[in-house]
Amino acid sequence: MKPFKIVAAKSIEDINKCFDTTPSSSYILAGGIDLMDEIKEGLITPNFLVDLMNLEELKVIKEEQDGLRVGSLLTLDLLESNSLISARYPALVQSIASVGTPQIRNVATIGGNLCQRPRCWYYRNQFFDCLKKGGKICFAVDGQSKYHAIFGGHRCYIVHPSDLAIALISYRAEVDIVGVDGLRRQPLTEMYVGPDKDMLRETSLQPGDIIKTIIIPSSVPGQRSVFLKATERRTQDFALVSVALVITVVDGFIIDASLTLGGVAPTPYMVPQVEDAMKGSAILDLDYARLGKLAAQGATPLKHNGYKIGLVSALVERAIRSLAYA
Repeated sequence: MKPFKIVAAKSIEDINKCFDTTPSSSYILAGGIDLMDEIKEGLITPNFLVDLMNLEELKVIKEEQDGLRVGSLLTLDLLESNSLISARYPALVQSIASVGTPQIRNVATIGGNLCQRPRCWYYRNQFFDCLKKGGKICFAVDGQSKYHAIFGGHRCYIVHPSDLAIALISYRAEVDIVGVDGLRRQPLTEMYVGPDKDMLRETSLQPGDIIKTIIIPSSVPGQRSVFLKATERRTQDFALVSVALVITVVDGFIIDASLTLGGVAPTPYMVPQVEDAMKGSAILDLDYARLGKLAAQGATPLKHNGYKIGLVSALVERAIRSLAYA
């Protein structure tokens, strides 16, 4: 491992100064779970790590008019145990509980979870010069593709790894991002970019950018939500397929619906055709099986991951059923 220096940022301005000096070899350090993996796997060779953990302004949970503001340095453990989040955003709590082990959740931050790199075994192996690393081939196309994308691969068939992002997008969360040009706010969906837009990156974040705050809109009367996740192992595993569904029910009718899938596409995968089919319908009159099949419409599996089509249909059907009788 190449030696590197750790610089403790005392303010957000410190971060920008460091990246102004050595943008190509500086990396953000928070919980460090994924970052340390990338260093050990030989994927990155930093000269500087900019440690954010002294920035208390990024560790707050505050209720405001536009919703709940969550600092990006809060650990998953603190989020999971927060009474406001557990009472109002059950799908988010369920997604957090599905991440890793208690030890990992005690260290990992929400910002780091949202920005983690793909877990594709070809990308993570230093001996495969794949498209994601600037090579000329996606080895999943003709190789082992069991864990790869069935939607939106566009020559590179990674899948998005963050369970929290799936839940937050279904709650229509936004993010405040601080960079060299100041503060900007955008929907969390717009932070992610697929290989059709940028083969080498998964987010729109530039060197020196950090997520300052995640803004989760206030819950409304009649809102129901659930997060479900299928994995090979019972714990400590990434999603084969995950589902986050948020609906609003008034007088027995669905007036709003938001459905996001994980483990199936390079970015969090939204399913507008199912959302549209649910809106305006009586919650107890839905054809759950039809909606499950509708969610898998348009999938183009590779040689070894066709099973994900059935998983998508089954999990979406189960999610809708669970909320119908909530």
